[in-house]
Amino acid sequence: MFNPQGFLTSVKQEITRSHKQDKWALDEMIPETFIKAARSQDKNMPEEGVFLKGMTIEGARFNNSGLLDELVNKIYDEVPPIMVSYKKKVEGGKKDNEDEICPCPVYK
Repeated sequence: MFNPQGFLTSVKQEITRSHKQDKWALDEMIPETFIKAARSQDKNMPEEGVFLKGMTIEGARFNNSGLLDELVNKIYDEVPPIMVSYKKKVEGGKKDNEDEICPCPVYK
């Protein structure tokens, strides 16, 4: 990905355009990500978005449940496909999974 910010913005624009009849606006969109390895997330995945494949993670690995495990005897491991989508921001209240969010840096 040479320009990840531009790529994600274009995904956001396409999803907003596809919901034109619902009057979605770009500034009301929030990102959603799903790890394909997590079977329980398959039912929650939206029908629109993009899959990112071929990324690596340093110092950890994703297990079959889509959770991070310690990585032993290796530095890098392949990340399962990640689906990136956007949904309309809900006014007020807590995000769906705010307690499960772990902020971490992503480097290109």
